[in-house]
Amino acid sequence: MKPQIKYQKILPVLLLILAFPHGILMAQLADSTGIDTGLRGAPRIQKIDSRSAALAGSTVADIAGNSSVNMNPALIAFVRNSDAVEFNYYHNWTNNLVQHIITPPSISYKNHHFIFQTALFHDGNGTGNIKGSAPLPVPDFTMFDLGLGYAISYENILSIGIYNNVSYGQNTHSSDLWTYYSDIGVLYAPSRNITYGAVFRGLGRSIMYEFDESGATLLRGQRIRQVLELGATLKFPVDSDRPQFAISFSNEKHFGRKGIWYKGGLEVNPVSSISLRSGIIFEPDQKIYAPRYGIGINTRHLQLHFSISPKQLHAERFHQAGLAVKF
Repeated sequence: MKPQIKYQKILPVLLLILAFPHGILMAQLADSTGIDTGLRGAPRIQKIDSRSAALAGSTVADIAGNSSVNMNPALIAFVRNSDAVEFNYYHNWTNNLVQHIITPPSISYKNHHFIFQTALFHDGNGTGNIKGSAPLPVPDFTMFDLGLGYAISYENILSIGIYNNVSYGQNTHSSDLWTYYSDIGVLYAPSRNITYGAVFRGLGRSIMYEFDESGATLLRGQRIRQVLELGATLKFPVDSDRPQFAISFSNEKHFGRKGIWYKGGLEVNPVSSISLRSGIIFEPDQKIYAPRYGIGINTRHLQLHFSISPKQLHAERFHQAGLAVKF
């Protein structure tokens, strides 16, 4: 039985957090000029896992595997299968950029929780493209990411986390470039199947690229647009250890821009070994609608994930695959 005496102290803090305005921080530019033509762009700064991608990134409150902590660093304190090693692969069809992500097992000591991640981002020349060839120019660069997350948990119902990432970009036409950013998140889990989350992103800088008149790729640094995202996840049946389906939803506020981004995801488990997923990203002011789809296969020691985003959004149309090896 979870302790109740702390609720009165915790709930006012959560209400204060949720009182902020509600807004996608993936491959976005602070200045979006030229993004649709592919002449300017920014690689993903989040190491998003395949499952979260299928659920349209609505999983800021969804307790899942280790690599889900990129959606909210506070999730580190509650992740399932914390001893698993996870691999994720992302391929953007529009400009042939490829990302490889490795997430080792997380580490916990009492109420302190740590996680480490590494990623490699590069052009996918030589990699098969579902569309045959990339419709936008292919940037020529390599980017290495190193991420470290930490979360502290309280009474097994609340956690606060921070995720720090260092990126190193290089190519033959630009000087080597280093950038750094942090995310801060909160997770409130009053029960095992109802969770609420909030995350603030945009503390730092990221790498962007642009093409000069000769077609060479140039790397630059940019300030990340600050974003506040709030969300919740509900799993049913509520009292079951193996929910048959889950609903996740969140919204994002991009500071300095009008409008709110809405995201929703649905995961259905017709049998214990198969998960069917779908998600949507919606922004009514710009009339943006982007569906996502995915599937998961679960065995005792392996989990396989696949997701696809068939509609272009911010120069992204992609597929993603994930593998988790449980020990």
